[in-house]
Amino acid sequence: YLNVASGDYALVAGGQRNEATTEGDTVAGGSTNKASGMYTFIGGGYGNTVTAVYGVITGGVSNTVSGNLSFIGGGSNNKAQGDYGGILGGYGNTITGTHSAVLGGYGNSAMQNFTFAGGRKSSATAQGAWAISDSTDAEFQNSTENSFAARFSGGYNLTGSAVKIPNAGSGNSYIYFGDPNTDGSWRIMISGSGNTSVLHFERRESGTWEDRGSFPGI
Repeated sequence: YLNVASGDYALVAGGQRNEATTEGDTVAGGSTNKASGMYTFIGGGYGNTVTAVYGVITGGVSNTVSGNLSFIGGGSNNKAQGDYGGILGGYGNTITGTHSAVLGGYGNSAMQNFTFAGGRKSSATAQGAWAISDSTDAEFQNSTENSFAARFSGGYNLTGSAVKIPNAGSGNSYIYFGDPNTDGSWRIMISGSGNTSVLHFERRESGTWEDRGSFPGI
């Protein structure tokens, strides 16, 4: 009903008020969906829009793909604006970086290249950053390149015979307890390697990390 397939080799298989307006576009069904990016696909749902080449939306409501070769699985009001990205589902999630992803949840953003976000109100704002959060109704951001950040107010449970945090090869290894940029936080630092390594317990005071105990040869 009132469907339009005006592009070469375009197809609207069913539904109503759907449009496939450029070459190779396909809308399988649903209502008020618009495919206009060349060789795009919309499976169904309502009010979804694809304007990028080879973009895909499988369903949901009011989702938008404007990044080339990007994907939205479902949900509502999600936006895949970066190329080669994907949003699995959820509500109000956004990708602006390339090669990035949002697993799902609410109000998450993968804003730089090679980033990942999930949960509630997580933002990965530096290249290679991952941000994962719990259900807490507050913004959570990871702005450090090539790092992993997580917020789980109920705590963390790591199981197994060993938990390993290897040194990256040069420099020191750190485990933080609290915000690394806030006075009163603690950290464990391992400096050196092998028989020359030293384990430090440090507390941040007046913007400086102060050693509260060191154990050489750990």
